[in-house]
Amino acid sequence: MKINLLLKLVLVICAFMICSCSQETFSGALQTTPIKVDARVNDWEIPLRFYDDKTKLNYSITNDANNIYLCMRTADPQTQTKITQAGMQIWIDTTGRKNRSIGISFPLPTGKKMKYGEQTGYDSPDLDWVDKKKMSKIRNNFVAANKEMQIIGFKNSGGFIPLHSDSGINASMNWDSTNTLVYEMQIPFSTFYKKKLTSSDSIKIFNMGIFVNGVEIISPTSRKGNAGDNMMGGMGGSGMSNNRVAGNNNINGAGMRGGATGGGGYGSFTKTKSVWTRVKLSVPR
Repeated sequence: MKINLLLKLVLVICAFMICSCSQETFSGALQTTPIKVDARVNDWEIPLRFYDDKTKLNYSITNDANNIYLCMRTADPQTQTKITQAGMQIWIDTTGRKNRSIGISFPLPTGKKMKYGEQTGYDSPDLDWVDKKKMSKIRNNFVAANKEMQIIGFKNSGGFIPLHSDSGINASMNWDSTNTLVYEMQIPFSTFYKKKLTSSDSIKIFNMGIFVNGVEIISPTSRKGNAGDNMMGGMGGSGMSNNRVAGNNNINGAGMRGGATGGGGYGSFTKTKSVWTRVKLSVPR
């Protein structure tokens, strides 16, 4: 009996190691021009480098000697609703694995639980039928209400900080003229790794995780829906709870039609979706 249990344990560990090693590693992209973190893509090469079908995110990761940068876009209505209602997290593992000890939560979750049957997105991707002024006002209110992020695992800093902080950690999110959600982030290496990259870092591999939280649904019987790995509404799994929420603007509502889930089934809407990207740092010469 003990031998069988030990054999099973060894097999599980081996399988985990194989899965961990099988993740593809991408060459780094050196950022040669300044990035202004303003939720605009004019500083980035379009299309962005990566696309993940699970999270519906198009994104790029770059770095210079002092900072690592992230830009994301999504035009998917349900993903936008998940991000604005339940929030998302960015994790960095400097060992190249998938540890969640250094992370940023932005935007923060609203704390709002959606009722069963409530709309989860839009019927039409072009939104021509939506009152544009009304939608613009709702989105502007959301951006105005979300002025903080939550950080964990960084040097000499933790908790809630402004989106443009003295530490140099900067984040911004907004919508462009095509109703695409744009997200930018700048993280100085000095806040979690070292002051500045050197030639020895050319072989260094980071793993960056992007988590889009699932939305909690209140069922018709008043039972809480399954929000998947909702990370405690903030930075769960890290021993850190979020007791603060962002402005509760109903970004997906405003009298808009639903039906994006079809027949009231919420599918992946209640589940957290994530993508990890292993990147070898690019060191300026």
